[in-house]
Amino acid sequence: MRRLLTRRGVTTVELTVVLTIAGLVAAAIGTVLRRQQRFYARAATVIEHRASLRDATEILPAELRALSPAGGDVLTFSDSALEIRTTIGAALACAVAPDGSAIDLAPVGALRARALAAFGTSPQPRDLALVYDLGVPDDSTDDRWIAREVAAIASVAGLCAASRFVDTDRSALTGLRLRLGPAAAFPTSVGAGAYVHVVRRVRYRLYRGATGDWYLGYSEWDGATYGVVQPASGPFAAYSTSAATTGLSLRYFDVNGAELAAPDEASRIVRVEVSARAAGASGMSDVSPGVGDAQAVTIRMRNR
Repeated sequence: MRRLLTRRGVTTVELTVVLTIAGLVAAAIGTVLRRQQRFYARAATVIEHRASLRDATEILPAELRALSPAGGDVLTFSDSALEIRTTIGAALACAVAPDGSAIDLAPVGALRARALAAFGTSPQPRDLALVYDLGVPDDSTDDRWIAREVAAIASVAGLCAASRFVDTDRSALTGLRLRLGPAAAFPTSVGAGAYVHVVRRVRYRLYRGATGDWYLGYSEWDGATYGVVQPASGPFAAYSTSAATTGLSLRYFDVNGAELAAPDEASRIVRVEVSARAAGASGMSDVSPGVGDAQAVTIRMRNR
């Protein structure tokens, strides 16, 4: 008669031990994963903060370096806001109405005028056209910029077809005709070949958004008021009167290094110090201290 073989099963104690060990291993793995998740989330936050700081300390220098405070490019300023006239485009004039009513600009892509016909955004009414007047050719002391407000803009095909600045095979290109507001006639020294800058009044300021976060905001003047502010960079720390804690600090200095603050001192600005501070403090791990990232840059005006 064949004997039945008996096999030993798992006891309750053994099963309990195995489940306990498996639970401890799973808990340890979960702890490691959570820590890694927090580490990468904090790393992403630090990267985002530093990117915002780089944006702020790159946007403002790009706008401010080419300004001429003595020429009126800085309109108003404070510790967290700045109103300026920024260039949106430049071109050669291929025709100028003697009565000062209009200027025809060489089209982009006209080969000979390519380097002097470029616009970052389309001109609009209430922009300012700055026309360069050489005056007497052999006398540099009478050179000046003549400011005219833009009243209307028209895109016209073949606008500069007869101009020496446009190649024959490009004569059908569309150019811009700037209709100017009422003003005195241009001097006879202003004509075809005059250099034209188109500038627009804009404002940068630290502002609080709908979410409660603070951003570097950008808005444009429409002739009566500023439009809706758009976030250009951020978020930053909240505004404070203390330069050591505020999200954006702007300080202004004259040629002698004296700090400027009065509204009527805008024309004396030759240097601007910009400091940006990220929102909150963040550490890379549970044991590392939080760090409040900040970045600063000094901007010297080229056209004083």
